[in-house]
Amino acid sequence: MKKLLTLLSLTLSMTAFASNYYNDASTTMEVTAYVLQPLNINAETNMQFGSIVRAQNSTATGKFKITGENGAKIKVEFSDKVNLNHEQGGASMEVGVWSDNKPWQLDGNGVAEFTVNGNIQAAADQKAGQYSGELLASVRYN
Repeated sequence: MKKLLTLLSLTLSMTAFASNYYNDASTTMEVTAYVLQPLNINAETNMQFGSIVRAQNSTATGKFKITGENGAKIKVEFSDKVNLNHEQGGASMEVGVWSDNKPWQLDGNGVAEFTVNGNIQAAADQKAGQYSGELLASVRYN
């Protein structure tokens, strides 16, 4: 009986001891969101090479304008080549495209502008006529 009382006493004290060190805790976290203005990109000036003589090259520039959130960082992308197709088909020319001033951030008014440069080479046997194509540029918040 003494052993039983000792065992029971020990069990009760361990339970009480364990319950004194059991700790419930909780907290909250603030959750917020900021909605940015949508980005827009527009071609302000088209890249126009004008008339090109066969077997010669020509350069031209175009200009894009981006609007969005004031001072936001952005990433601009565009292809480094544009394929121009003859208006009647059957012929094409390739334009190499680059920019020396691609923006990475909108200014304090939420605006950035940049120029793109193009270089085209007409082959000696290039089909005469009108050629056209499109340069796709995209922008995203970075």
